[in-house]
Amino acid sequence: MSSSDDASGIVTPVAIGIAVITASLGAASGSSNFIVRDAKLQSVSITPMNLAMAKGSKQQFIATGIYSDDSKEDVTLSSKWLSKDSSVKIDNSIANRGLVTTTTAGYADMSASFNGHESHKVRVTITNAVLLSIYLSPNNSSIPLGAAQQYTATGMYDDVTTQNITNSVTWSTSNSTLATINPTGLLTPVVVTSSVLGIASQGAIAGTTTLAITAVTPDVKIPTYRSKNPHLKW
Repeated sequence: MSSSDDASGIVTPVAIGIAVITASLGAASGSSNFIVRDAKLQSVSITPMNLAMAKGSKQQFIATGIYSDDSKEDVTLSSKWLSKDSSVKIDNSIANRGLVTTTTAGYADMSASFNGHESHKVRVTITNAVLLSIYLSPNNSSIPLGAAQQYTATGMYDDVTTQNITNSVTWSTSNSTLATINPTGLLTPVVVTSSVLGIASQGAIAGTTTLAITAVTPDVKIPTYRSKNPHLKW
């Protein structure tokens, strides 16, 4: 198999078998097995389908390769994303392939191409709806230190519609020394605290939720008592 500097970690198989893929930075390195199987690509599908989006919002689309052995593989970052409509902007950079930003109201048809197979086209309907508020779930929750919390952001629009905007908002916390949160809304606690805010914002609109981070409770084992008196049972 082969790779190049421009591919930024994308591996192309050239023969059936198992290879070890290694990435290193200075003295640190990591490796993983890469299996090339005897299966041929049959088709490519993309999700979600027939989506309605507000103008100016973003959505990550996923491309899935379907093979002759009925297996499936996420080929999002290896596909070329296509659309002839100017009402959407498709990111084809290595890290963000399949990320779509809507620009004007209307319709846009898009597809993904991988290894000579082009997916069905999905239609995106872009509306002029204006974002009014953002709701985060779960709301006012509690998790122990060492766990993680995945949040979902839902946009409420002036045309009385809602939309999952988890991947198109900017995530943050009220205090990064208490908890951190990644771009997809996964919050990781840092220390025990009675309250830290998870925040999702898009432009001037923001939604918040409160999280309590509790100490880890150790497992309590009840001791087994044995009596020396044979007539006494516990």
